[in-house]
Parts: sequence; C-alpha cells; structure tokens
Amino acid sequence: MNDKKLTKSIDEVEDKEPTDVHAFIAYGSGFDKQVPNEKYARWVLNHYTLSAMCKLDFNEFMEGNLLFGMYEGKKYRITGASRLGDVWLHSELDPAKAKAFYEKRVCVDDISDWTKS
Repeated sequence: MNDKKLTKSIDEVEDKEPTDVHAFIAYGSGFDKQVPNEKYARWVLNHYTLSAMCKLDFNEFMEGNLLFGMYEGKKYRITGASRLGDVWLHSELDPAKAKAFYEKRVCVDDISDWTKS
C-alpha cells in the first residue's frame, strides 16, 4: 500500500484545505463548475460511505456501477471511500482480476476525469 499523505502540507494548500469525500459528495467541485461525470462519481462515492448495513441492502442496485478516475496521470478504478474522507484506488481496472480491494488511499481532490468505464 502506498503511504502517500491524505492531506497536503500548509505550503501545498492553494487557498483552501483539501476537500474530504463528504464535502465532495455534498457540493461537488462547486456550483460554478460543471465537471463531466461528477454527478455519477458523487452518487457512487455516496454509496461507498454508507454504513455497512445500508451497503449490504443496496449492493444489488450497485452491481455493474463502476467508477474510474485519473490519479497522477494514470487511470484507476475507484473501489471505495471511507467515512474518514479518503478515496480508495486500484490499478487493475477489471474487478474480477484484482487481488486486493485497494492499492492506494488518496484525497478526492487528487482525482480527475471521472468516468463510468
């Protein structure tokens, strides 16, 4: 697992603190920005942050709803998000071939180009 810090240092912050996943789900990139596929990304991430019981109840509706994004110039499959605010990534794009649930945990601000496939 990569030990990349989930928050930026004071020197790295650009006029604001990093967005945690809950703020991203609630507000997206902001009212003045239209980011392609962001609504879909927010919907899937919302499912990932639900309680275990809700996730189990809703899994049948989530099957096949995969989420992908770019991180550090590489496409990753988004496999989850924690209630602590980080997003989980896996480099294996086919879930059937993945040997682990995630390889990296990163800040939602560091992901771009959300896609369904």
